[in-house]
Order: sequence, then C-alpha cells, then structure tokens
Amino acid sequence: MFNDWLAGIRADIALLTTDLETGPYPYAGIPWFSTAFGRDGVISALQMLWLNPELARGVLAFHARYQSTETSVFGDAEPGKIMHETRKGEMAVLRELSFGRYYDGVDTTPLYIYLASSYADRTGDEDFVDRIWESLGAATASMEEVGARNGEGSLPTAGQRIRASSIRAGRTVPMRSSIPTALFPRDRSP
Repeated sequence: MFNDWLAGIRADIALLTTDLETGPYPYAGIPWFSTAFGRDGVISALQMLWLNPELARGVLAFHARYQSTETSVFGDAEPGKIMHETRKGEMAVLRELSFGRYYDGVDTTPLYIYLASSYADRTGDEDFVDRIWESLGAATASMEEVGARNGEGSLPTAGQRIRASSIRAGRTVPMRSSIPTALFPRDRSP
C-alpha cells in the first residue's frame, strides 16, 4: 500500500510538473491554473524534498531568476520579493491585469528562504546555494525592510495586506485582524 501511495504521488507531481529553462516546476493545476504560483511551488517542493530534491532546485532557480528587482504598485513588487503568480496571455502582456508577474504573496519570500535552507540540509549542494546566494540575501533584505517600515519587525497579516491594496485602489476598508490578539499580545517580551 505504501509503494502504491508513493507511485500515486509521483504520478500526480509528474502530471503537474513542467520542465522550464530553470528546471522542473510544479504548476498549480491543470487546466485553469497551469502556471507557476510561488507558494504552491515552494510548498510542493518542500513536501517532495525527501523524494525528489531536483524539484526544489528547479523551484529555487525559477524564483531566483524572477525575483523582483523593482518597485511596482501595479504588480505589488518590491526589490527582493519572490513572485506569487505569473500569467501569460494577451491581458497580462497588455497589463490589463497585474498577474503578468505578481508579487502579492506575503509568505512566498520567507518560504523561499526556508526551502533553500531545507534543500541545502537535504542535499549538501553548496555550489547551487552559492549561485542563488545573492537572491537569498535580497529576499532577506526585503523582509527586513518591510519589518522596519511597519515598526514591528514583522511581515504584514492578511488583513493589513487587504487594507494596503484597498488604499492603493482608493477604497477604505476597516481593519480587522484574523488572529486573536489574546494569543499574540503587543508586548512581545519573553
């Protein structure tokens, strides 16, 4: 049964994986989401790391290549951020929608760093990690910049991201946290 389960997993991942110039990348879902999603790719690579480290290497190489190097309100891009989603097609090319390369994922950048660390631990492939080291540094600097900007040293919550997007679009949205404040008090002393 265990071998059948592993064979099923490998078949499912093989169906979703596309060979790109940067290596294998698990696309989000066929047919509607046959594209690279940052979080989906990183989490899939993490889950498959014990069976197929080459998938993680492909995901890391892809994100290192398409990491944001500029600031764009339209694509929610800032230098160092890792892409949330990419789309091809007429509307993306004409910039009628922001998903040509979209960087809105709040957790994709830290997950990228975590995948790189996990990949290095699993494979010992220091040469590859050295090749993406500049990208990892930019990702870390991006997270530190966001933390410094918000004065709390942390990445924004989903509610804060929705509010920021709404403000950019000219709408006012009341701020509500989805995390109970009793669990995470403002005073973070040990």
